[in-house]
Formats: sequence, structure tokens, C-alpha cells
Amino acid sequence: MTNEQTEKANGKSVKGILFLHALTPLHPGSGSALGAVDLPVQRERHTQWPVITGSSLKGVIRDECRPEKNGETDEKNQERFKEYQKWLAVFGPESKEESSAHAGAVNFTDARILAFPVRSLKGVFAWTTSPAVLLRFKRDLQIAGISTQWTIPDLPKVSKNDSDPKSWALFSDDDDSALKIAESDQIVLEEFDFTQYKQPSPENKTNEKKTDEKKTNNITLIASDISQAIPHEETKKTFPKHFAILSDDDFTYFVRNATEVATRIQLNPDTKTVKGKALFSEELIPPETLFYSIAIAEESKRHFEKETDTAKNVSLTPSDVIKYLEKVPQYIQLGGDATIGKGFCAKKICDKKYFEELNKKREG
Repeated sequence: MTNEQTEKANGKSVKGILFLHALTPLHPGSGSALGAVDLPVQRERHTQWPVITGSSLKGVIRDECRPEKNGETDEKNQERFKEYQKWLAVFGPESKEESSAHAGAVNFTDARILAFPVRSLKGVFAWTTSPAVLLRFKRDLQIAGISTQWTIPDLPKVSKNDSDPKSWALFSDDDDSALKIAESDQIVLEEFDFTQYKQPSPENKTNEKKTDEKKTNNITLIASDISQAIPHEETKKTFPKHFAILSDDDFTYFVRNATEVATRIQLNPDTKTVKGKALFSEELIPPETLFYSIAIAEESKRHFEKETDTAKNVSLTPSDVIKYLEKVPQYIQLGGDATIGKGFCAKKICDKKYFEELNKKREG
């Protein structure tokens, strides 16, 4: 089956996963609020997890791919003119005259959280996630046509009737784990301790050992897939040692309460005191946070019937559109406070073929 036939079989669309790795504090703002923080970050209504809206993401990527100026009017320079028309075909018109002519050929879903950094007693910090996050990630990978080799882990709920209630977590059992307290099966995140959960086996010890090995392998596979979000190879290698899966409740607690809150002021240049009401606080998503979005590419729709406009026609397949996104720089800036260094993210786009090759390497 050719690429064109495959694209038609998939409803004339090709999908990929756009990963984002926050390198500096990130402020995808949601406007003012009535709470303790004046300028909170965007959050999903039903989970209260941080999110970056698809419109913000597409706007930044569109601007990063913008061709050289004057391309829209410089018809004498055919190469520059065609490049500008291709840009319009991918992201949609920007003039009012053409705004209703066609839509762009690429769409981005909201960027959802994949892993959240939490301060650790050992190893500086841990990349944390939860079964609910992984369930959604696995489902979104399937939407993009990507299959996974791991299963959703299950953590027991803590009962109030337990004589020794514990908070459970899943993390690497390797001796070189960066998070484990020496000679124990515990990690400490912020002021909370978590105990390594090992699936009990109802059968003999041999089967129990196999169950533990299988569970460890599952965690390794999950960590490997999530680490693909990190473009920097040296950082990617450290991810499994700093990775932990928490319960949904514990993960939600951290993403709600372990973000950064910065207080900012503006000084009067003459008195060196706070100017008017220029004292406010804003919430920041910490560096090292991982997000992902689904990039959906379709056939370009930039086709004009008027003879005077035919030079603006652009024909792109979904694969051409995904390939066009390679123009996006590796480092982009999202959210507010760009002039003070906030919002720098490393991006990486992975398609079905990327994960297929990754799975083959594991099997080999």
C-alpha cells in the first residue's frame, strides 16, 4: 500500500505526537483570578491539571514557521512567493479577505501534561505521572496510530482502616535508582514518603519473582516511551532513574500545589517604592515538565478557481504537512513573560514510524 493509499484509508489525515519539554518556568496564563494567586496558569476544568491550549500552541508554531517578510507581495521572487503560499496552506489565511476561503491543513490538540517534576530528598527531583495520565497518553497514542508495549499500572488505594497506611508508588528497582533512600524501598517527595509497591502473587515464590520482573519491565517500557519527549540525549538517559508513578490523587495534589508562585513588582524610578498597584503574583509551571499534543495533518485546502488567483494554489498531502513542521525550531517560547526568559521549551515530533523503529530496537 502506497503512502497516498494509506492516507486515504486513514481518512486523509496523518497524525504525530508533538512533545514539549519545559526548559524554563512556563506561564500559559488564564487571565486574572479571585484566588490567592493573581495570575494562575491554564488548567483543565475537570482534573485541575495544567494545560496549554491548542490555539496558543498553533499560534506560536505558526509564527516560528513564518517565511521572510514581503513574500506575500513579492511575486517576482517565485521561490519566496511559493514558500509564503505554502505557509498559508499549512496554517490558514491571515488576511480578512481570505479568512473564509479555507482552513489550515494542520491542527493541534491542547497540550496535556505527561510528567511533572517534584522535589525529591534523593536525586534532586522526580518526574512523576499517574495511571490516569498514562491511560490518556496511551489512548492518544492510539489516535495517532501508535501502539505501545506497556500496560496501565494499578496502585492500591490507601484504606483509613489500615493499621499502617502507606502512600504507594512505582519506580525503578535498580540499585542505581536516583530516588530510593539507601537500603529501603521508599522515596521522599516534598515532605511525603512513598513506598515501592510490588504486586503480590497468590502462587509460589517463583511466580512472584516473575510477576515482579514483569512489573519492573512494564515500568521500564513506560519510562522509555515517555523519555522520547526529551530531545536532549543526555537528559533522556537520566529519565528512568528519576521516574515515579504515583496514585492519581497524589499526582493531582502535586500539580495543584507544587507549582512555582512568583511575586512581581514595578518600582517607581524616583522613590524606588512599588508603583501604584504594580504588585502581583503569578503561577509558573516548573522547568522539566513534559507536555504532549496530537498534531493532525490533512490535505491542503488552498485552491482558488479564479484565473488571477491560481498562482496561490498549493497542493500538499498530509505527509507533506507533517514534514513541513520540521521547519519548527527545536526551541520555542510559549506563554507569557517571554522578555524575562520564561516559556522556553524544547520540541520534538514523533510519528508512527518513529515508535515502530523504537519497538523493533527493543525486540532486537
